[in-house]
Amino acid sequence: MTEISTAFTDPLVMPIADAIARGEVQQIHTLANESLLQQRGDQLITLMQWAILNQQPTSLVALIQEHADPSQSGIQGDTAWHTAASVQDARYMRILLDSGQQPSIRNSVTLAVPLASAVMAGREIQVSLLLAAGVDPNLADRMGDTPLHVAGKINSPGLALRLLQAGADPKLRNKQGATFQQYLAMTPLDIQGIEIQQEYQELNGWLRGNNFAEVDEQ
Repeated sequence: MTEISTAFTDPLVMPIADAIARGEVQQIHTLANESLLQQRGDQLITLMQWAILNQQPTSLVALIQEHADPSQSGIQGDTAWHTAASVQDARYMRILLDSGQQPSIRNSVTLAVPLASAVMAGREIQVSLLLAAGVDPNLADRMGDTPLHVAGKINSPGLALRLLQAGADPKLRNKQGATFQQYLAMTPLDIQGIEIQQEYQELNGWLRGNNFAEVDEQ
């Protein structure tokens, strides 16, 4: 992770950033105040994102206890929710969901929701956690792409099926007029691995059974 002196140059913020990076929970509680918790560092990184990227779940819990805001816009417009959705360790998403706050906050630039970030990163656990929490799978970004479109773009029929089973609408088109099936159909099935081919068969079976266009029909 980036050095604290590079990520946070404000001398008033550096002590709590250091405590967060080290997992020093008591020090976080000692230093935290409303103004300090709103501060951002290099590339607009928030303190909650700093905790996640430094792999410090106890620091993230402490920040939540001190009422830090996970919906604060940070790196590239993402919030702590988006960061937790993207990283490999799903603990951070569980921690945020346990806080009882709104998980469908949008990226301040792209308008993408954390579910889309989880799909883009191929994080099956975070996708399942967010869907189980009741997030709307049809929320689109500023280009009209829903999480289902993202699943198509990354060629993940398995995640696409998971989204469909949770209520994603396969008829939705983005601003280019494309459905998710059109993106999945871009990669010829015969050059893909057996596992992916099986996922395509399961996806098409679901689409066919629910009277929607199959991927190979686009």
